[in-house]
Amino acid sequence: MQKLSPEKQYLVSKETLIPFLLQYGFPDFSFAVIPEGIENTSVRIASEGKQYVLRIYRRGNKSDEEILFELAFSNYLRSNGISVPSVQRNLQGKELTILGKDPIRFQAILMDFVEGSSSTAYTPQLIDELSTLQARMHLLGIAFAQIHPKGTEWKRLRLQRVPLVDTDKQSTELQGFIRRMTSFSSPLIPGLPYGYNHRDLDLDGNVIVKENHINAIIDFEDIKYSPVVD
Repeated sequence: MQKLSPEKQYLVSKETLIPFLLQYGFPDFSFAVIPEGIENTSVRIASEGKQYVLRIYRRGNKSDEEILFELAFSNYLRSNGISVPSVQRNLQGKELTILGKDPIRFQAILMDFVEGSSSTAYTPQLIDELSTLQARMHLLGIAFAQIHPKGTEWKRLRLQRVPLVDTDKQSTELQGFIRRMTSFSSPLIPGLPYGYNHRDLDLDGNVIVKENHINAIIDFEDIKYSPVVD
């Protein structure tokens, strides 16, 4: 999968991973690059009989504060019963690990590996699970906003459909239908509840599924203080 800004992604090899993993006390390890995802570089790590995922953020894309806020939100969800992978602390007791200095500075986190697929076809059971899970996350996102600084409420609220297929690969007739459908938008009613939302929750990237059950929610990079709308 093509990454965004490849020149700002971390170049992965055994040698380049050692400086990161030594900060967790892992001198011996094996690894495999995870091809999914366009924002950052993710690597599956095996060490001392355990498996992890090292996420190395695209250089310059996020501030430390933004990443720590994502971690605070995911930790809050986990503490309230949502299946989110735990983040390991480094030898300094920190969840966020830094390598290098500006302008060549990379941020990383080390998460527990969760078995399953991040790209799964929708089934009635998974739709039911995902909708229930999202409703719980919405309520927790509203509660989280009460104890953390809130963002600015959106001034223009409109609902617009986004195609989940490659329009150009469809028939001419279907392309026309998709373009007409996605050009339509309607205003949302005022007074909607606000909270922190994942905003990228689907079965093609950020939901880990195993044996037709949701095993974990990952990737909280797109969280925003936004209307709670389904």
